[in-house]
Amino acid sequence: MQVLIVTSLIASLLWSTGEKKTTKKAVLLSLAVPGLGELYMGEKDDALRAFAIEGGIILSYLGFNRYADILRNDYTGYAHQHSGAKTGMDEEYYNTVEWYSSRESYNISVKEEARQLFPDDRERQLKYIKDNEISPGLDWKWEDNEWQIFRNLRKGERRALSSASYCIGVGIINRFISAIISAKMGKKSNINLFFEPQPMGIRVSYVF
Repeated sequence: MQVLIVTSLIASLLWSTGEKKTTKKAVLLSLAVPGLGELYMGEKDDALRAFAIEGGIILSYLGFNRYADILRNDYTGYAHQHSGAKTGMDEEYYNTVEWYSSRESYNISVKEEARQLFPDDRERQLKYIKDNEISPGLDWKWEDNEWQIFRNLRKGERRALSSASYCIGVGIINRFISAIISAKMGKKSNINLFFEPQPMGIRVSYVF
């Protein structure tokens, strides 16, 4: 329903007849879908360029998420086959399987934490252990080499998801750039875009 509303709004902005084209509409269209503002202003080459960039961003986002899904299927199956870990568990379980060589080693760490947190209270220690230990039905046990392979698969999934998140940020930047270009077209003014590498990314600035 929301997609239909947005589509109808965009269509009305693009193909309204007998109405003067405005910079405001061009900017709004570019913020919705990069390239639409340029197309609205009659600049097809700029529109196609923005569409191509946006398409690449979307495909990259979908690709990274798909790759993360593949890696998750790989490491859950690998963990079950090589360590006996249970399949179909949540992220917390697999995070524990990644950082502890066995259920026993994890439960030992839980007992140590209980003693550190409640050194003089045996009852609270036992409660903490009961609330946090992993039951025997969820056993796993790693050999060193196989454990490292599993951890590498997990790291690969995190990198893929991080890259997908980065694509969202790039998509937002692409919308602002498209909106700026559309505004320039509406005002018939010159615009200069500047891209400056920064420690945490790229800084985009512009001057009319």
